[in-house]
Formats: sequence, C-alpha cells, structure tokens
Amino acid sequence: MWYQYWYFFSSSLEKEQYNYLSPPQILQYADTALYKAKSQKRSYYQVFQGDMHNEALAELQLENEIRQGLEAEEFILYYQPIINLTNNQLKGFESLIRWNHPQKGIVTPFHFINLAEQTGLIIPIGLWVLKEGCKQLYKWHNHILNSSDNHKTIPIISINLSSQELNSEKFLPTLDNILKETQVNPEYIKLEITESSPIFQEQSTQYILDAIVDRNIQLWIDDFGTGYSSLSYLHRLPINGLKLDRCFVTDIETNQKKAKMIKAILSLAFDLGVEVIIEGVETEKQLEIIQEMGCIWGQGYLFSHPLPPEKAGDILLSSN
Repeated sequence: MWYQYWYFFSSSLEKEQYNYLSPPQILQYADTALYKAKSQKRSYYQVFQGDMHNEALAELQLENEIRQGLEAEEFILYYQPIINLTNNQLKGFESLIRWNHPQKGIVTPFHFINLAEQTGLIIPIGLWVLKEGCKQLYKWHNHILNSSDNHKTIPIISINLSSQELNSEKFLPTLDNILKETQVNPEYIKLEITESSPIFQEQSTQYILDAIVDRNIQLWIDDFGTGYSSLSYLHRLPINGLKLDRCFVTDIETNQKKAKMIKAILSLAFDLGVEVIIEGVETEKQLEIIQEMGCIWGQGYLFSHPLPPEKAGDILLSSN
C-alpha cells in the first residue's frame, strides 16, 4: 500500500519543498515509488527521489510509443545465422526484433524489452515475432523447394518466447492459428525460453511445454548457464537443445575454467542426446577451441551480425 513508503530528504530545502505537496501529489509520488519497487522483481522497498518523477514520465512516453509502434507496424525482424562448425554451412537463423522508430531509427531490444515485460506489452510483441518469423520461414522454404538446386539448405528458425507469453491462456490456440495460417513446417521451428524464466519453476505449466513438443516444434533453453537448477531441466522437461550463453566464450582463450565448463556441458549434452549452440563466437581462436571440443553449432559476430530479411535471404541462397 502507498502508506508503506516513507519520504526522507537530504536537505532542509528539499524538506521544505515537499511540505507544500498536496495530498494528490503525495499519493502520486507514493505510487511512483511503489511502481519502482515492484520493478525490482523481489521483496524491496523504495524511497521516493525527485528524479523518479521524470523517469516515470519517460517510461510512460516510451510505453505509449511502443503501443503506437505496434499499431503502425514499426517493428521488424533481423536474422543472425547459425553455423554448422564441422563444414561451415548455414543451419538457420535466430530471429531478433528491432524497432524501426520514426525518429530514432533502428532501436535494439535493450532499449524497450524490459519495459514491455513490465507493462505486459511483451505478449503482443512476442506473438507478432512468432507470426512474422513463421511467415518469413515459409517464404524461404517455398522459394528453396521450388528451385532446381539439388543441394538445398532448408533453414531452421529460432524464436524467443517470454514466460508471460507461455502463461497466457491464448498462447496455444494462437500458436495453432499461426501454424495453420503460415503453413510453415513446425519441424523447422525452435522456440527458445531463457533459462531464468519463472516458467521452469512452475509445475503447472509443464503441459504447455509438452504441448509445444507434441506439435513437432523444438524446445530450447536460451542463455544456458546463467540461471538456476539448470541440470534438473534436462531430465524433467522435454528439452531438445541448449544455447550456451556468450559469457562462457568471451575469454575462453585465457580462462581455463570456462573452457573446462564448456567441455563438460558439451559432454553431458552429447550423452543426453541434447544439441548445443554456443553463442557469442567472435574470434578465430574461440572458434578453434570450441571446434576442438566437438561443438557442432555456433553463432556470433565472427560469422555474421544480425541481418535484415533481404540480406539474410541472400546468405541463404548463396548456401544452396
């Protein structure tokens, strides 16, 4: 409740200034402090500070811009290649959202995803990503299968999901509608869920994960190694693959502990029949080390930055 938040001031001037606040202003500032505390996603208290009001106004403006951006279809997908490290061939792409903002240009998710999660806008954004990614995948498949080339690379696509999407009662019906509408082959879809997602801790939602796999869609854990209870997921849930977080490969050239951890994860995954993609590969030396470990799949700036659809399509066509 608002009365649980108290106000402390660092100077007599600030105290005098806030003494003139009206009751509605006090309630507004208490609500701002409450919103700030809730955004910490844990038991937390927050003392109101003057700059919080400006931050709240900026977040409100950004929230309105996101809503308008969805209506105006300003969001686009970029695609980062996933490479087979044994033969340097393209395996497929991870879809990554971008915002083609009318004033700011191309905006990365870093600047708006957290607020989208706090406001629930991540659900319509995520469903748009899922549908758009499936539409693009069908276009690529249709073009390749109708070509005369006998050596064809049929790409997969990785699409990120939030726990809010999965917890939505509309998720499975919407997924079925998207599959039917786009006519895409679900066997080429990989849905990625971040390892720290609360859904992995909720026994009641396991049926959703089972339902995804029942639709012949692969289920992957993203950012593996940065969450908690990781190993329990591998025997308890229908996991097809792991994406090893980029933090493991960043300084693998000099950090022997990280190298041993990667090797142990690869060995465990191999024994369990689980695939692994290592993210964040940026140097030839990193590539050489993970190849020697037997890693098959890689992704990172060494191979390509995320690309707009037309450039990703050019890479796909050149691989056929």
